[in-house]
Amino acid sequence: MPTGIYIRTEKHKKNWFKKGQLNILNDPIIKKKMIEAKTGMKYEPFSEEHKRNIGKANKGKKHTKEYSDMCSYMAKTGIIGMKGKKHTEGTKEKMRQWHIENPNRKFKDTSIELKVEAELIRRGINYQKQVPLCKIAIVDFYLPEYRIIIQADGDYYHRFPEHIKKDKYQDLILTFNGFNVYRFWGKEINKNISSCINKLKLKT
Repeated sequence: MPTGIYIRTEKHKKNWFKKGQLNILNDPIIKKKMIEAKTGMKYEPFSEEHKRNIGKANKGKKHTKEYSDMCSYMAKTGIIGMKGKKHTEGTKEKMRQWHIENPNRKFKDTSIELKVEAELIRRGINYQKQVPLCKIAIVDFYLPEYRIIIQADGDYYHRFPEHIKKDKYQDLILTFNGFNVYRFWGKEINKNISSCINKLKLKT
């Protein structure tokens, strides 16, 4: 066979397209070629004896917090080790709390959030972004002077029944705790952001 040409067997094809996803790391041949291409070195899997020696050498050692957080994230998101497994409701709740309360969480502003923020700045309204409240939600914008919450909902993501149900439940809890919740669809914000902010009941 010419160098650089790889013909997949039927077994590899099934693994490759299993459940409609590209399970690249499940294919040992693909994994080997990827490592060799990246490192420029010949890759050989560890022998069982080598694995045992590594285990002995690492016995008693503790991972750094960064490494532990990374492993937890990969397991929670299904990147590693979670194939076919289901979380209990207790585990799901712990995962939700971890996501909400994690101080190192990072967010990327959406286009509609940027428009809301620009309008709040233009009007000189004090606000906070991505604030965890009531251990149930991370709100897009919080106006502490008025206990007002602004949620900028994307037209695609928030239209599904499960997300509608989740949003309503969050609003119920937040309202019960004395917050005034305003939700604006992306199409509303894009059409007229000024009109959206005019709906806020700001106390003078």
